[in-house]
Amino acid sequence: MFAPREFGAGNLPAPLYFCDGAIDPQQRGVAVAVARRAPDGHILETASRVLPRMTNNEAEYEAFILGLELALARDDSAPIFLLDSQIVVGQIAGSFAVRDPRLAARHARAARLLARLPDATVIFVPRERNLLADALAKEALAAGLEHG
Repeated sequence: MFAPREFGAGNLPAPLYFCDGAIDPQQRGVAVAVARRAPDGHILETASRVLPRMTNNEAEYEAFILGLELALARDDSAPIFLLDSQIVVGQIAGSFAVRDPRLAARHARAARLLARLPDATVIFVPRERNLLADALAKEALAAGLEHG
């Protein structure tokens, strides 16, 4: 299900997966992060991954894929994914065409994972509603660049 709608913490029954990517402005790397939150808003878990250079849209897909993998690993039957990428949400919903071959491969992977979560919901949220995942991705990127 795809729901480009507003939501409040009190009306969602399932875990929330806030997903985001961060790109180094000097193109040295990328990091993605997911914040898994309970419906009441408290943080259940976070995850991040440092990746090689890629575009912003590729990073947004990788963040969503990380969230999907986490939901599958946690056996969440009806997760709600919140992304601040209109392109990813639109392409996953079938509203936008996938023309870039690098995005097509990530789109296919995300679609395969999402198919294993038939009761999942994917929602676009403005960037200001995704601040924790954004901060986690930036933190992972900084750490990865420092140690990489």
